[in-house]
Parts: sequence; structure tokens; C-alpha cells
Amino acid sequence: MIEVLESAAREHGSMPAVIADDGSTTYGELYAGLRPVGGRQEVALPNGCRWVSTFWGAMAGGAAVVPLNPRAKPDEVDYIKRDFYSGEIAVQDVRVVQYTAGTTGRPKGALLTGEGLLTVARGHAESWRLQAGDVVFIPNPMTHIMGLVLGVLMPAISNATVLTMERFEPGAALELIERHRPVAMAGTPTHYHMLIEHPDLAARDVSSLKFGLAGGAASTPDATRRVMDRLGLAALLNGYGMSEACGSISRTELGDPVEAHALTAGRPMPWLETRLVDGELHIRGKPVCLAYHNRPSPAVDEE
Repeated sequence: MIEVLESAAREHGSMPAVIADDGSTTYGELYAGLRPVGGRQEVALPNGCRWVSTFWGAMAGGAAVVPLNPRAKPDEVDYIKRDFYSGEIAVQDVRVVQYTAGTTGRPKGALLTGEGLLTVARGHAESWRLQAGDVVFIPNPMTHIMGLVLGVLMPAISNATVLTMERFEPGAALELIERHRPVAMAGTPTHYHMLIEHPDLAARDVSSLKFGLAGGAASTPDATRRVMDRLGLAALLNGYGMSEACGSISRTELGDPVEAHALTAGRPMPWLETRLVDGELHIRGKPVCLAYHNRPSPAVDEE
């Protein structure tokens, strides 16, 4: 994993890596300031330079990281920490233990490898057609799998700059977009609707945005068209994913019709094998988690 940051620092050391509420840092500064740590490392910070530097320090030391939402309820955080620090993480190349939202009970820690995470991040970077020096606006929490993949790994792979904020506020977001000129952004449909409904939109220059990626909730063709028209986007991509697959299972693409973006979750990602069995979606591939931490059965059937 750390080779990605090493390459970015070597080839584009003066390039901004992160622009956030807690300041900014270049790839050279980020790499030079690393504090490698091993074992198990929790990251319970808001989006920003400190989050990114702590994560890469853990990667440099070969640690397994658990991202913890700093705004989560104390009992949920306590449960995750007890589970994370107990038992063995037997697989050497596990780099992130991403706990699920707990929709089917207590949160479960998906064991994600560096290879799986980078496979998804590279795929997004290629699909987004990112170039060195591009800026991407990713307000998604870095403690969430998509915030980690799109806001930390994808920019480093592309030698791009991530523009982020600790807490999404549409007026401040519009000002950041005007000032830093991101070429694309990601967020929930709510983020986009907050932007287009904000009274400052007409006075802000958001013309740098070429497209966006939305996920986490359904939309309609009319709502999608409205966001695209108001923000001047060529597309508002939609996708489906889960923590157990490093965040991405399917996604629409640039060039798809508006109806596809609004009414479908797109096509399966090329790095996954997929099949439907009795109404269930089965997936297999490098990004799929190896197992759940401290659970007796594997996350996937290896047959």
C-alpha cells in the first residue's frame, strides 16, 4: 500500500495531496512526515490532513486500521474497539477492518486487503479519467469505505488532490468548489440537492465540475436531470456497493442515459465475478473481504 504514496511523493512531491479544514499538505510533505506504526491502529478523526497522515503512517508500518466515526454513538464505538482489539487477525495483508453499518445486527468487521482496496481505487481513477494535478471534491467521511477509497486512495494513485471538509455545509462547499476548481465530486443525493437549493449557487462559479458520483439513496430521472442542469454536470453517476466489497459492486458510466443513472445501479464492476442465484447477488474477486473479524465462518464461500 505505502508504495502508492512513495510514488506520488517521488513523482509529484510539490503537488497538493489534501486541502481540508485543518490545512493542506503536499505529497512530499505527507510522505516525509509519516510516523509508521504497526499492529492495530484506530483512526477516529474527522476528514482532513491528520486523517490522511495517520492512515498512511499505519500503512507504512504494516498496521491493520479500523476507521471509527468520531460522531458515532459511544456504545457503538466501544463495541467496535472491543471487537477489533480482541482475537487474531491471521491474514498478514489485511490493511483495513471496515465495520459494517450493523443493518443485520451488531457491526461486523470486514477484513479488507491492500490489493483489494487498490483494485477498486485504480478502477475508479481510470473511469474518472483523472490526471496528475486534478482536484476532486470528496466530502464523504473518510471513515466510510467510499470516503477512504475515493478520498484517500484514488487521489494518491492519480497524483490528484482531494478537497474535503469535516462536516458538509452547502454554502461552504460552493465556496470551496469555486476557489479550488475540482473536476468531479462524490456525495449522497442529499449533498447534491443541498447544493442546488442553496441561495449562493447562482453567485458561485462551479463550472469546473464535469460530473459527479452519487450513492446511498435512490433518485428519479427528473431529480437527476435537475442536479445535472443546475451544476452543469455531463453525468451524475450512480452506484451500488458495500463495505465487504471495498465499496463498489456496480456503477453507471459516463455516456449512460439519465434514466440509467437515476433508475439503475449500473453494470457490475469489471474486477468482480457476479451471478444471480434465486434472487441473490453473488460476487467474487480481490476486493471481496476475506472474512469477518472474530466470526467463525468466512464472509464468502470459497468453493
